[in-house]
Amino acid sequence: MQPQDFLNKYNGKAVDYDLAFGDQCVDLYDQYCKEALNAPILLVNGAVNIWDNYPTDHFDKIPNTPDGFPQLGDVMIWGTGIGP
Repeated sequence: MQPQDFLNKYNGKAVDYDLAFGDQCVDLYDQYCKEALNAPILLVNGAVNIWDNYPTDHFDKIPNTPDGFPQLGDVMIWGTGIGP
């Protein structure tokens, strides 16, 4: 599945991949890894932990800069300075 196909399928929909704690952002990330990338699913306490534990075979870590713009298929991860 291509990133655009994934976006079309899940845009505006809630996802509870692990069927625990309801719909969460990590659930959508896990669903994306499974369906679009065939990437491993991470066991993390929260999305912020993906930054340090991401599957390097499937993602490149690109720090936020004034010139950095996310592309289709990119996964944005905010640090704890944004919110709890």
